[in-house]
Amino acid sequence: MSYELGKDIAEIKSMLKELLKDSGSPIESGELNDDSYSKFSLGHRTLLNVDNHTLRDLWIKISVDDNTAGPKQVNNGSSISCKSDDVSFGGKANYHVEIWRNDNGNQGEYIGTYETSVRFNALGYDDTDELIVFTLNEKIYLKAVSIRAIGVTIAEFLLA
Repeated sequence: MSYELGKDIAEIKSMLKELLKDSGSPIESGELNDDSYSKFSLGHRTLLNVDNHTLRDLWIKISVDDNTAGPKQVNNGSSISCKSDDVSFGGKANYHVEIWRNDNGNQGEYIGTYETSVRFNALGYDDTDELIVFTLNEKIYLKAVSIRAIGVTIAEFLLA
């Protein structure tokens, strides 16, 4: 079976044009050009969940694009989430996460920050980070572990 890229693209444009005519789109009477397709998004908002199973209450803030969740008290066993703007399939949204200690229900000492991303692909459009926070010699350490990254690593191991 052979494919002709130019012919396939022309067929797709033709089908899209017919769909627009049938839908009553304002573009229906005009010729479609390459700019017309940018109005149609195959994107999806990505979602980052940050789970707190650190055996301590924390304050967490997640930022992405112009969207922010927190800072908010996130008790042990709870989570906080934030959605990005639309991301094209194959693309990713970059998240910024800040974490503080809880001081009797108030935002306490700053622990740290980390950057992460959530890609929109065949694996979906969301991810969950599990936090690891521990104190050693009076210094606080922070690590976030992506559940999606763990899943990819396990799949690579099993398929090797």
